[in-house]
Amino acid sequence: MAVETVLLALLGLVAVWLVIDAGRERHRLRARVARDERWRAERRRSARRAAQAAAGPDAWRYWPLTLPSVDDTSRGPRL
Repeated sequence: MAVETVLLALLGLVAVWLVIDAGRERHRLRARVARDERWRAERRRSARRAAQAAAGPDAWRYWPLTLPSVDDTSRGPRL
């Protein structure tokens, strides 16, 4: 009878530990998803800011007016 009581007590402890661990894992997963959503929103926001900055009325001035010739390799790639 004592062995069964000890085994049931251990089984109860394991069940409680599993419930606590599942709660912790759920909290970790929610935090990770929230962090990922914030990161994606910040990325979209920064991309929108960059696009707005590049789409100004004088944006065309920063593009080269002529393309380099194909055989001109003296200066490397021109961006």
